[in-house]
Amino acid sequence: MSEQIQQLTVEHATCDAIKKAAVEEGMRTLREDGVAKVLKGSTSFEEILRVVV
Repeated sequence: MSEQIQQLTVEHATCDAIKKAAVEEGMRTLREDGVAKVLKGSTSFEEILRVVV
């Protein structure tokens, strides 16, 4: 956990603010990671929809 994310958490920042900071720091969302796995052939699009939606 980065210092920025830790500080946002301590300050009780909104989930959106924490997510935005994490994405700016390079985090991939579950949906983005799932799409990458579909493109690699590791899983199906249907499985990603089942888990993420």
